[in-house]
Amino acid sequence: MAHPLAPPQPAAVWLAGHMIDIPFDPEDPPVEPPPDAPQPLLWSVARQVFGDHDVLVGHSGPVVPPCRLCDEPWPCRARRIAERALLAACRPAQADNAPIHKAPIHQRPIPMGTPTAVSRGG
Repeated sequence: MAHPLAPPQPAAVWLAGHMIDIPFDPEDPPVEPPPDAPQPLLWSVARQVFGDHDVLVGHSGPVVPPCRLCDEPWPCRARRIAERALLAACRPAQADNAPIHKAPIHQRPIPMGTPTAVSRGG
């Protein structure tokens, strides 16, 4: 067991199929971003949403308690997005800032059921 005054050890989480080390406790992230976080503004916004969308204290209803802010089952969508944003704020930026889709827009596949301006029928 670690000494109570010892600095927190990095945690590890699964992200995109890989185990990664993160520089904070995912259950209680600090208000201030970690010193080496490449996106401190994203951290600040995500941390605020993370704290706002917490479980309703003193709830004695159903098994799944609601979020104290939006009343969705906890963890709500906003809380889950905030958790992912905290991880993203600590992830180094891509070196080339390449977009996710590298194909030109006219060569990208059109999802099924998406209305198009031009009919592709024959």
